[in-house]
Amino acid sequence: MKSHEVILKTGKRNQVAESEMIGIKGELSSAVADTEIVTTSIEYKTGLIIVEDSTNNDSALFNVYNDGGTGTSAKVSGGTVFTATKDTAASINVFYDATAEAIQIQNLTGGAIDLTAKALV
Repeated sequence: MKSHEVILKTGKRNQVAESEMIGIKGELSSAVADTEIVTTSIEYKTGLIIVEDSTNNDSALFNVYNDGGTGTSAKVSGGTVFTATKDTAASINVFYDATAEAIQIQNLTGGAIDLTAKALV
């Protein structure tokens, strides 16, 4: 079994089995026009999503969880332009869409952006 060296908060080095590591389960890298909604390959499983707007050098971290068959996203930290609610004006909105059964990202910033989203589950 493969293992990787990780550095703990204490500074101590530790070997961790690959099966114990966080895996990337979905990713999106795209130019997104103003008012456009993009569907990611990120399902509504419990985990974290890192979203980066490289055009404006801003990013945010979202907690995503399955609350009984419905996906929910909540912003943990990051720039004020990011929200977890669809159709919030002047924002980048990261939310679960039931029809797509995936996380969607909506650009309402007023201009095109270069966007990257990665899921860690």
